[in-house]
Amino acid sequence: MTTQAADVKDRIAALNDKQAIHIANSLVQAAFSAPTFADLDDRALLGKITNSVKAFDQRGELEALGADPDWTSQSIGGRAAGDLARQGLQALSEQPGGRELVARALDEFFDAQADFGILTGAAAIGFVWLILSGGIEFKIGSFSFKKAGLSSKDQASIAPAFIREIGSHFRPAAARE
Repeated sequence: MTTQAADVKDRIAALNDKQAIHIANSLVQAAFSAPTFADLDDRALLGKITNSVKAFDQRGELEALGADPDWTSQSIGGRAAGDLARQGLQALSEQPGGRELVARALDEFFDAQADFGILTGAAAIGFVWLILSGGIEFKIGSFSFKKAGLSSKDQASIAPAFIREIGSHFRPAAARE
């Protein structure tokens, strides 16, 4: 591991839950502000990214979420959301060009007083989509970035854990038991 990679890893680990969630939410917002998505309303955008992530859902975790039409507006907070955000930031930083993307996000979006400690279903699925996808052009501050894609093998190895995590937090209560 290079010194720069270790530095980013240490910076991610040092984030408290609210800070990690804030950075994850900010990255999703930056990605969805890209011109690629300008013509999509929120519902169409959510459908597009959910369908993209469902391609990796071999166990039907995301299908089960459909039992609750409001799962995307539900939220998780605290340690669970912070852990998901830190794991996602780490996975993103390990991708080609990801270290620079996450370092820039840490520099630009870091907020010692981050006051929103929640991650909605929509933001969580958006974050997983961002981790898995490639070719997205967006800005972080004045920095323009084009996120590189992952190989199919890498996508297949990363996706299941994140999909299970989303399913475990947002699946209707009756389906969790």
